[in-house]
Formats: sequence, structure tokens, C-alpha cells
Amino acid sequence: NGGQGLGLLTAHGHDWSQEVSEGWWSPAYGRKEPAPVAHFGTVAELPTEFVTLLVPGVEKGEQELGKIVRIEGSSIAKVCGYRYRTSSEEEHCIVFGTAGEHWTLGPWRSDAEFMYWGVERDGLTRTLIFCNGTYVENSGRRIVSSKQRITRCELMGKGKETTVHSSEKESIVVHDSLEGIPSELEAVSLVSTLPDSKTGSQEMPSGRTDV
Repeated sequence: NGGQGLGLLTAHGHDWSQEVSEGWWSPAYGRKEPAPVAHFGTVAELPTEFVTLLVPGVEKGEQELGKIVRIEGSSIAKVCGYRYRTSSEEEHCIVFGTAGEHWTLGPWRSDAEFMYWGVERDGLTRTLIFCNGTYVENSGRRIVSSKQRITRCELMGKGKETTVHSSEKESIVVHDSLEGIPSELEAVSLVSTLPDSKTGSQEMPSGRTDV
């Protein structure tokens, strides 16, 4: 397809083994074609997690696909979050929580089971999604809330305008626009987790495989 392929991006600094070998796939019943297969493995105590991202439309030989970083500094162990950012300043953050439990991660606070925050490459179009929760706050500012638990809520903003799509739209109260929300989810949490400059810590390379 014009030299384009599919990029496979892994979380920055993971310690799993990775290998690409020749395998097969079936584009249709009765057909078998060769294809590269990516293998990742580790020995770990459960529960554990491993994150990958498929990036379509990658040009052959393209090196810069962006970076996935695990967001540290959660207030409770059950919450985890990841941020994906590209060289064009496009950013996507996801947080997995536990329904009904209040959590804090970086500048964010909520009781949602799932939260997504995205900034498009134009820097203006922003999206906030949460599922199975009652509120979302950023840097102490309440962005959206409801008196009842919401199954799904999506806020789409451009400038000071915000559009709401929700399974229980009549219960949603939007307190502030998405315009003033910082673009980096882990900005606050990383301040307390960055190593001392005197320790001379070395950055690990990000895992990346083209398939």
C-alpha cells in the first residue's frame, strides 16, 4: 500500500523481552500468507500489565511514532494511567480506575472507572471522556459532575465552547471549559518522581517494532 505499514509501539521503559519472527496470517478462509509476528514475554507475579499501541499509515523506515509513558504517582494502587504523545504535539491519556473509588493521578481527580483526555495536533480541539463515574476535576477545578453515576459522558471542546454527549445528558453539569486544562497529564506527579540530577540516571530506550 504505497510503502505504508502498521507500527507497533510499546510503553517506554518496559522490561519485557521482545522478538519479531516470520509467521503466517489468513486474509480470507483457505488462504495463508507470510507475515511478521511480534512476541513479548516476561515472568512476573500477577496481576501485571503490558501496553501496546497500533499506529496505522506508517511509512517504510519511519522512526518517530511518538512515545507511550506510564503515569506514576497514583493515590491508590488500583489506578493506572498512560500517556501517548507524538512529535506533532498530539496527546492522548487514559486512566483506568475502580468504580466508586476516588482517585488522584497527576492534576486529575475522579471516581470514574475509565477516563480519557485528548488534545489534537491543532492544540485547540480537546476531548474528555469518563465512564461509570460522577465527576472529573483538574488541578483543583471541577470540570464536570453529576449527582448520579454516569455510564458514559463525552465532552468535546474547542475554545470556550463545549459539546456534551452522554447516556444521561440531563444529569450532566459542566462547570468549566476544556480550554484551560494542561496538555500533560503527568505534569504534577512527575515533579515528585523525577530522580535527582546528581544521580546521573539514564533514560531507557522506548520499545518499538514495525509489523
